[in-house]
Amino acid sequence: MKTFFLATTPLHALISLGLMRGPFRDCDNTLALINKAGKGRLDLFAEALDRVRPPGISVMQIPRLKNIGLGPGRSLLNEISAMTRALSPAVVASGNDRRPEFYAALRGCPSARRVYVDDGMYSYVPNYDVRASLGQDLLALVRRLWCGLATERPSLTGGSSAMQEAYILLPERAHAGLGSKIVHKLEPPWFADPWVSRTCAAAAASVGLDIERCRSIGLLLILPHPRLLKTYPELREQIELLASTHAIEGRLVALKGHPESDTPLEQQLKLPAGNTLQIPPSLPIEALAPLLSGTLVVGALTSALLFLALLGERIDVRSLSLSAKPGHQSLAHDQIQDIYRSVGIRALTGEP
Repeated sequence: MKTFFLATTPLHALISLGLMRGPFRDCDNTLALINKAGKGRLDLFAEALDRVRPPGISVMQIPRLKNIGLGPGRSLLNEISAMTRALSPAVVASGNDRRPEFYAALRGCPSARRVYVDDGMYSYVPNYDVRASLGQDLLALVRRLWCGLATERPSLTGGSSAMQEAYILLPERAHAGLGSKIVHKLEPPWFADPWVSRTCAAAAASVGLDIERCRSIGLLLILPHPRLLKTYPELREQIELLASTHAIEGRLVALKGHPESDTPLEQQLKLPAGNTLQIPPSLPIEALAPLLSGTLVVGALTSALLFLALLGERIDVRSLSLSAKPGHQSLAHDQIQDIYRSVGIRALTGEP
């Protein structure tokens, strides 16, 4: 059986690798990586797979879609359709059913089974991009004319009528948009597979990380988007205190900025002098799961905590809480904290 995995983020790529060593282990798998031009966020996986790829997996890169209209963008969508038509996969998998590339792949092979692979917290918490029915209909028409093919933009990621199945971390917590789908659980053994671990290590090494040094990380801080650090100054102060305290005690402190931020960490918060390690933004922090041992991982409002807690080993995962503020952010915060508690991620209210 042939499969086609369309990875639109590094997390999609990593989850696709686990699925290829799990339920799709005996398939002829193709992994298509959307190349985020100028940012190199997925190239590292292509390079890593070139070194450790097992038989039965083909890897390709697709240029980032720009300016669809009647020009190169639409031509790229036509190429994707032609590619899947020639490949004729039994399964088309993607973590984002809002992107035109996904619908272009389905156009080339409409009989394929359509599978959603977890795109983080949006599988459980609505992203609040909800429009009135008329607005949705008008947007769909504009996108169809612009892209040259029918697309959907579901308010709940993975909830489009195109998706039939899903693989996520917490099926029992899936949002309403996945309620009508066949939902499977991502299993830890798939990601503990030695090939997945070697691929993660190769990806980390390709961005200059010392693998052995990664194994000695005492504290890993996963930073939220810089705007949250500005909105919640007490959160920034908590992170700075944690980093400083652990560095003074002689532990290696690693910091990972938000993947959508280009602001240097030095401009986001005060970093401790000495024993610190900055994780490059191009590497999904989830790729460190098989490389950590005895590490305290701390973060706020990030699905990476779920991945590391459920699929990592010998990792103590904690969350930082935010003060109550009106609006969607606070509602999402309460929902996310509840999800954290359900899998044993405790709030870090002081020194651990």
